[in-house]
Amino acid sequence: MDTMFKGASTVEAKLDIIMATLVEALEENRKYKEEIKQLTIKVSTLEKDNINTKKELRHVKESANRYELSARSLTVRILGLPVSQEEATSSERNKVAVKNAYDRFLKPIFNAAKAKGHISSVPQLTTAISEGFRLNTNAKDKRGNPYPAPLLIKFSDKTFRTAIFLCKREVLASLKEEGGPIPIIVEDLTAATLAKMKELKDDERIEKVWTTEGSIRFTLVADPERVRKFPGAFTPLNEAIK
Repeated sequence: MDTMFKGASTVEAKLDIIMATLVEALEENRKYKEEIKQLTIKVSTLEKDNINTKKELRHVKESANRYELSARSLTVRILGLPVSQEEATSSERNKVAVKNAYDRFLKPIFNAAKAKGHISSVPQLTTAISEGFRLNTNAKDKRGNPYPAPLLIKFSDKTFRTAIFLCKREVLASLKEEGGPIPIIVEDLTAATLAKMKELKDDERIEKVWTTEGSIRFTLVADPERVRKFPGAFTPLNEAIK
């Protein structure tokens, strides 16, 4: 009889141990679940903070890029302007390059701008241009021949720069018919803006890309008549093109 009770007592003890172990395991599981919950909350918070930080960083970058573009609002780049013999041998090459650009291309454009009423009179070189110089570059064509270094021109007044962009197309086209190399006159853009323009041009959804006063404009292949403004140089393409 004592042996039977003793056996029962042993079974109860084992059950007590099993129950205690189970309760302990359940408590550990509850703690783990709570820890996982807290970690999930922390991860979610960090993800939100990361998103906000990225937005703030993009805002700072966009502001800095707009400021830099604003600082270039009086300048243009003249691409493909050959180096003349006089420029190559002169001790004041930049002055010679600027005068050559003014006499051959800028002055005819100013004449057209005056005829259309965009400016009241044709400015002289020293009146229109406050600064000009060749930029250092190692750009080459597909055959490895170096391109003429771009010529940076800074106008003394925004009106002169605007007049150039309003009338350059038809004047340069007429000069092209007369023969000889014709340069390209473009806005002086930031590296970030140029990089975004290249990204847009490489996208198969895009028809055309250009800039107006530093802001990127584009049209879509699916809707070529509607001109769209791209939000900024650091905006992802898929965020703006839907």
